[in-house]
Amino acid sequence: MPRSALADATALPSGMVTFLFTDVVGSTRLFQEHGDTFVAALQRTQYAVRGAIEAAGGVVVGTEGDSTFAAFWSAASAITAAVTAQDAAARLQATPELTIRAGLHTGYARPLEGDYLAMPVHVAARVASAAGPGQVLVSGDTIARAGAIAENVVELGAFELRDVAEPVRLWRAAGPDEPPRASPVRRTNVQPAHTSLVGRDAELAELTRLLGTQRLVTLVGTGGIGKTRLASQVATTLAPSFPGGAWLVELASVDHDDGVAAAVHLTIGAPPTDAAEDPLVVELARRGDTLLVLDNCEHVVQGAAELADRLLRTSPTTRILATSRESLDVADERVVRLRPLDPAPDGPAATLFRNRAERAGCAVPAADASLVTEVCRVLDGLPLAIELAASRLGTMPLGELRNALLGNPDAVPLTSRRGEHRQRGLDELVDWSVRLLSPAERTDLMCLTVFAARFTGADADTLLSAARGSGRPSLAELAHRGLVDVDGDRYRMLFSVRTPMARQLAAEPELAAAAETALVTWANERAESARSAGWRGAVDTVAPEQANLEAAVRAALRRGLAAPRVVQLLGRLWDDTGTGIPPDIAELVDRLAQAPVPQERAGLLMLLSCLSVTRGLGLHAGLADRLGLANEIIARARELGDAETVVEALSELAPVFVVGGDVDGARTLYAEIIAAAGAAGQWHRPARDLVNLAISFHIGPEPLEALPWYDRAVDVALQTGDEDNRAVALANSGDVLISAGRLREASARLRQALKLLNPTSRISTGARAMLADALVRLDEPNAMDFARDAERDLAEMTRVDASMADYLERLRITIRAAEQRAAARGAGG
Repeated sequence: MPRSALADATALPSGMVTFLFTDVVGSTRLFQEHGDTFVAALQRTQYAVRGAIEAAGGVVVGTEGDSTFAAFWSAASAITAAVTAQDAAARLQATPELTIRAGLHTGYARPLEGDYLAMPVHVAARVASAAGPGQVLVSGDTIARAGAIAENVVELGAFELRDVAEPVRLWRAAGPDEPPRASPVRRTNVQPAHTSLVGRDAELAELTRLLGTQRLVTLVGTGGIGKTRLASQVATTLAPSFPGGAWLVELASVDHDDGVAAAVHLTIGAPPTDAAEDPLVVELARRGDTLLVLDNCEHVVQGAAELADRLLRTSPTTRILATSRESLDVADERVVRLRPLDPAPDGPAATLFRNRAERAGCAVPAADASLVTEVCRVLDGLPLAIELAASRLGTMPLGELRNALLGNPDAVPLTSRRGEHRQRGLDELVDWSVRLLSPAERTDLMCLTVFAARFTGADADTLLSAARGSGRPSLAELAHRGLVDVDGDRYRMLFSVRTPMARQLAAEPELAAAAETALVTWANERAESARSAGWRGAVDTVAPEQANLEAAVRAALRRGLAAPRVVQLLGRLWDDTGTGIPPDIAELVDRLAQAPVPQERAGLLMLLSCLSVTRGLGLHAGLADRLGLANEIIARARELGDAETVVEALSELAPVFVVGGDVDGARTLYAEIIAAAGAAGQWHRPARDLVNLAISFHIGPEPLEALPWYDRAVDVALQTGDEDNRAVALANSGDVLISAGRLREASARLRQALKLLNPTSRISTGARAMLADALVRLDEPNAMDFARDAERDLAEMTRVDASMADYLERLRITIRAAEQRAAARGAGG
């Protein structure tokens, strides 16, 4: 190449030579603008560059225009010269100010007539062209021979350089943190994502870390949880660090195990051959360190496992990230289970929902945060379900979307026209997995949808054994395939699986009847097994099962099955939590109460339990109807000739007589109950009946007549360990004593009651209000602060339970009276 001056041929390095090119950035424009002034500045700059080169032991081969070409025996010296030249040029106070860029590359070359004609020279020139203003770029071949000085450079990745066949890895030795003026080599077939990855930073970091040490990592999770999206991000992130690239092998379209290896061949461009040596292993060895992402392995898990095992043994430079709904079960496999997004307020699930809603042109106001949280919770934090639900906001308000998902998920078709067919909707996701199940496994999966919430392995075995009648339940296999989620020490079915599988169950009436009957049987056994813990203990024991027990009651009411103990437990739970009976269950109970009175004992007990927990909800138009129904039920119980059933009927229906105004009739019934039941072996009696008898006096004209009965109830409750009814008796007697002006006795009893009551229950809230009433009247220290707190809690409770309104009004009257007294004292003082 012609240059303005040539070096002495005998001084030029030979063999493994490092070449340096520098030039001035924007020289043509600067020459046009500054003319001779630019020429003077250029001469000073080239002089400084030559000085740095020669000081480092290099030889200036020549100059051409504003560029300088030099050769070095030492790669380290060449880097030192380039950085020094860059610094020297930057320090020159020339007008105009000139900025240079530099590039270095090392390769085999011999001088010819004072110059070089070799490919490494051409590559070095292209490296310099890739440098930006003020940058010094160095090729990988130079870094490999630079020794300790290479520790101070920054790796930039591999780039395509014009007219250079192979990609060149570049490092930055000096200059600003800007990308090179060259196209980075795309070492992956993963296309840039159209949407952001939300809520997976920890998982991304964990997979990236694991793939630094593990040869095989399998990302396991249910359909729609985002395995492919996360694995694609991992491939994109790690591709620059794998010389052989990171390649996503899509297995969804592979329909047999033998096709897995062929899919990998096709993806990385190594077609299968009949050669004796494995062409895939040969190709991977040629490429060096390579990451293969085997995506969607579940339907060809055997083929994926065999290929992974083979590559682990024969291709030491290959690492594998597999995604599947079940693990590959290969030696040395590291399994990472992908969990749903946290549906907590302002958590990643809510962030994803808002993000996708905005992309659909539907921004979600901050005031709707609670609705977003509830939608994400119903959808179990499943990313695909959340994205599909968010896209529905264009046709359905957020509140309606929430209500539909809670009450009738079929009214919200969560589908999309985009993506693979199997990912266009929740039904497609489940169908994709269900096709891989045996008939028995599919039956079990449908039956498990009757559980409304988490369940134990023992619960599932009990239900499935009863529903299918024979055969080994397949819960473990369903969990292994990702169709049942392992959630701590329990299992659950995610919304994405439950909804379509419940629809499939409904399409098979005989199986649906068997499954719901089995659920009721399970619930009855659960309630009976809890009886040994006593009434309060039983309620606490089954509280985690509330949603499943409610599902059992719904099934029992729809199918005419009996679950009286379950209803009684739920009645207390509804009372404790202040939520009240769910409206749909109340509607089913209303239908039961309007039907003919059952003739058999089980049905009669079920009706009695339902009436017990729904008293005051207005099952009929008036009290007379309820009294008539109560008398009819009692008569039927007596006809059965079963003393226990009679006692049950009397106990459950006596309060109806109280509410209906027949207090004398109620007291007669209670006397019969107490005489018949005694204190032996009763789960929720006789203390409860004594409390109810006391209430019949409490609401009468002489409330103090209730006090002996409340005291007797307290004594019996102590004998039987019935702390619930002991607390109620203490609280109600405190109310009686307040009305009698015996405030200190009242406050003592109310304090005892509050120690026994669930702090969040309706009764506890009422007891705190009564205690506040007594303390304010007694003018106790800090009583007003306590009263105002009690007023706030009671007002909140009254919003969902109007029966507490009287307590609230009484407390407010007491507070106002105390405030007036305080104001009067202040005015007088």
